[in-house]
Amino acid sequence: GFGDAFSDSLIREININLDEEKHLAAHHAFQKRLYDEQPYIFLLSPQKTLVIHKRFENAKGYMESPSILINTLKLKEEYKTKKSN
Repeated sequence: GFGDAFSDSLIREININLDEEKHLAAHHAFQKRLYDEQPYIFLLSPQKTLVIHKRFENAKGYMESPSILINTLKLKEEYKTKKSN
């Protein structure tokens, strides 16, 4: 993957900085660095967001449709209801 010491420092700055202006500046600097040094050309940039509730384990999202395989989701034990006899 792409990365060098400078881009790694920008990613750290993005992750830890709470000041909105500095955070945005680090994002822009990283995007410029990635554009200037791009190891390949991005042909696809998906515009969708996938959300999976925390009550599921083994949740995996995929870029291609259908994005999530429902039959692979497992409900965590603490979210299962108790059956009465």
